[in-house]
Amino acid sequence: MACALLIPAAAHAADRLVGLTAAIITAERQMAGRAIDGELETRSGKLVYEIELVRTDTLHQILIDARTGQIIAVSRPRLLGIYRRWLDGGRMKQAARVRPLGPMLQQVERQPGRVVHDATLKVDDGRPIYEVEVETPTGVVEVTFDALTGQRLTVALDDDDD
Repeated sequence: MACALLIPAAAHAADRLVGLTAAIITAERQMAGRAIDGELETRSGKLVYEIELVRTDTLHQILIDARTGQIIAVSRPRLLGIYRRWLDGGRMKQAARVRPLGPMLQQVERQPGRVVHDATLKVDDGRPIYEVEVETPTGVVEVTFDALTGQRLTVALDDDDD
């Protein structure tokens, strides 16, 4: 997960965007899978949420219009899927076991002034962990959750300038 907050200027009008949390919930429900990565991107001049999701051991990439919340494209990126299985196989295997990411992000955003900007599933010593970048009234923090139980593990100021 890139820790630097690289969000297009148009995204700062958050009231015009559906939000990453809503996009992940849409993807998980529509595709009946588990999101392992989600972020805001610009594609052909359009703001979209790119969600990587695993369903039945297959990686899917879902693009969701950031303004309408509608799914605009679903693909199974073959090369990325091969990469994930060979070099990042822990995430693919763990995806079938973890809690859905969307409801966990909803809990984060229920706190006033909290907006999720980036979320990813990592595996640390065999333990699946969600890393979530959250904008708060006092700055950007990284929150980690146990992806099996939903328990919050850590909260740290995001001071990475990458």
